[in-house]
Amino acid sequence: MKAAPDADRFFTLANVMSLSRVPLAGVFWLTLHGRPETTWAPLTVMIVAGATDILDGKFARLGRKDQTSSPPTGRGAWLDPVCDKIFVGVVLIALFIERGLTLNLLLLVCTRELVQIPTVLGYKLLPVFRGWLHYDFTATFLGKLTTVLQFAAIVSLLFSARSTYPLALASCLGGLLAVGDYLWRVVRIARRSPPADRI
Repeated sequence: MKAAPDADRFFTLANVMSLSRVPLAGVFWLTLHGRPETTWAPLTVMIVAGATDILDGKFARLGRKDQTSSPPTGRGAWLDPVCDKIFVGVVLIALFIERGLTLNLLLLVCTRELVQIPTVLGYKLLPVFRGWLHYDFTATFLGKLTTVLQFAAIVSLLFSARSTYPLALASCLGGLLAVGDYLWRVVRIARRSPPADRI
C-alpha cells in the first residue's frame, strides 16, 4: 500500500505549525526576562502558540482529505503533542524562574508530563515493552483538553487571577485522565495485534 503523500515528509505546513511552538517558548521567556510587570507581551505569545496548535490540526486534516483513512499518520502524529509538551515545559520553567511560580502550581500544571514522559521513556528503553506494546503517540481529545487547561492556567497566572489554582487543578486532573487514556489505547492496540507482531 502506497504511503500517504505527507506521511514521510517532515516540513509539511502542519508540522511547521507544530515546530513553531518550540522557538515561541523561547520568545515567551524573553518577554518575561527583566520585565516583572510585563503581561501583554507573554500573553500575545500564548495566543500565537494557541493559534498554531489549532492551525496544525486543520492543516493536517486538509492534508488527509483525499485519503481513505481518517486517523493521523506520519511524523505529525507524534510531533504535535511533543511540541505541546516542550512549549508548556519551557513556559513553566520561565515562569518559575522569572515570576516566582510556586512549586506546587508548577507540579499541578505539568502533572501529565511528569507521569507520561517516564512512561514513554520506559517504553522506548525497555525491549520487553517494545516487543508487544505499540504506543500510540497521536493526540487525543483528553490530551488536547489538558493542553488548553494548561494554557488557561498560565494566562490566569500572568494576570494573577483567582482562577489560577482551580485551572491548575483541572489541568492536573485532565492530565491524569489523558495519560490513562493513552495507556488504555496502548493495551487495546496490543490486544488487537496478531501474536507474530509482538515478537
